[in-house]
Amino acid sequence: MASPGYTEDLTDIALATAAETWVEITGATAGGAPADETDYFIEGTSCKSENYNALGVGSLAIDKGTPQTINSGDASFHWLWWGAPNSLASRVDGGYRVAIGSSVANYKMWYVSGSDVNPFGGWLNVAVDPLCAADAVQGTPTSSYQVFGSVVNNSNKVAKGQVYGNDAIRVGRSLICTGGETSNYANFASAASADGGVVTNRWGLCLATQGGYLVKGRFQIGAVAASADFRDSNKAILIQDLTRVQPTFTVFDIRNADSVVGWNSISFLALGTNARGILSAYNNATMSITGCVFTDMASFYFCPAATINNSTFRRTGTIYQSGATFDGCTFDSCRDSTTISASNIGLISNSSFISDGSNHAIEIATLGVCAAYTLTTLSYTNYTAGGTGVSGDSGNESVYNNSGQHVKLTIDGGDVPSYRDGAGASTEIVTNQRILTLTGVISGSEIRIYDQAGPPPNDLGGIETFSPVGDTGDFDYTYTYAASTYVDIIVHKANYLWYKVNDYLLLDSNASLPIAQQQDRQYSNP
Repeated sequence: MASPGYTEDLTDIALATAAETWVEITGATAGGAPADETDYFIEGTSCKSENYNALGVGSLAIDKGTPQTINSGDASFHWLWWGAPNSLASRVDGGYRVAIGSSVANYKMWYVSGSDVNPFGGWLNVAVDPLCAADAVQGTPTSSYQVFGSVVNNSNKVAKGQVYGNDAIRVGRSLICTGGETSNYANFASAASADGGVVTNRWGLCLATQGGYLVKGRFQIGAVAASADFRDSNKAILIQDLTRVQPTFTVFDIRNADSVVGWNSISFLALGTNARGILSAYNNATMSITGCVFTDMASFYFCPAATINNSTFRRTGTIYQSGATFDGCTFDSCRDSTTISASNIGLISNSSFISDGSNHAIEIATLGVCAAYTLTTLSYTNYTAGGTGVSGDSGNESVYNNSGQHVKLTIDGGDVPSYRDGAGASTEIVTNQRILTLTGVISGSEIRIYDQAGPPPNDLGGIETFSPVGDTGDFDYTYTYAASTYVDIIVHKANYLWYKVNDYLLLDSNASLPIAQQQDRQYSNP
């Protein structure tokens, strides 16, 4: 695989250069005249600025002259500057607004920041989807996007300097990572370097910030025609608070079956409540997630080649398993009605579920490989009390069988779950089941297992004619453990000596027992 590469799907609307003519738009003219600013800028060699020795609403905008395309789900990205944060109104009062319209007299505004959101001032990159409801409207704008800019609401006069600035405006959504190789994997640091590290090309999609990386939009790992090898550890990923985009706007999007993702001890934290961040795996890319923490994010869509170990999902949306393996994980206070929508509940082990009092730990929506699963060392806290009794209907049961079919759940350590049956579904809870594997049994043998607690001997199980699967010669006897249970095991077959094991103690764990049948050289079957 090649060295990592980073591209984006953004289209330049304006770069705030001296060659561009910017104006104030109707109804927002409290600031000074737009000017070329070469003392401070975020990219290139200049931006646009205004002085603001006034109160009220002012603006910086560009009229492109022709309509610009913003695809569904994309957004308009704006670099904004305010140098006197104490004088700016709060976000709810429209301190900082993005303006998009069909002309300078007809536009919509979205309130994106203010003194309460960005109290220290400075450059801020925000994103707005014009399909989101506007906070204010000037004139009668149409859906033709021709004018782009920003508006500020100033509460106090600022006597000195060009305190209001605007730099590049772009539309799009995605940062795309491809490539990566041993000792030079794709990672968050190099993605941020490709984004914010080049003064002539700052996209605002993945920005290095104090203590971590600030991400928004689609962070895409791999592409249709190019895989990625993305590995990273010990990082903090902050998902930017965006209030004027679609809830699905920010997504960690893994594509291409040949892609590899390895995350170790990475913390993901959503800073807002709208576009919380989704993780979505396509094409069954190989994923290894170990010791990570996901906090306040939205939904997760995994794939069969994903393995998630010792990780924590705190206040997230539903996790769609889709064949992924979870071991040693903690699922704490899911915000949705179901924590994990399971395709194979047996692949979830040694994990803890903590309810907020109103959700299921696991929903079996459709049956995967079978209708019988073993649950290994799962614990449930703050759920309806578990047991092997009747189905509940509180919405806070540990397991929700919504498959429309009968499901058998064998509990191998951990808590016994409560359960709820959906329409047409039924659930069987079996506790303390263990497996004794008889190895080396010859095909065609009859196997009987007797309880010594008779008389007469109680036939516990076996098989009339053993037919091994493959070449294993293994016969599994499944039993419900009870202390001090001794059994006799008899294996016989025509032309072979009887094989008998007396006084075998069934254990409180899975076990194996070799069977060594011998041919009866004097056997006669007339």
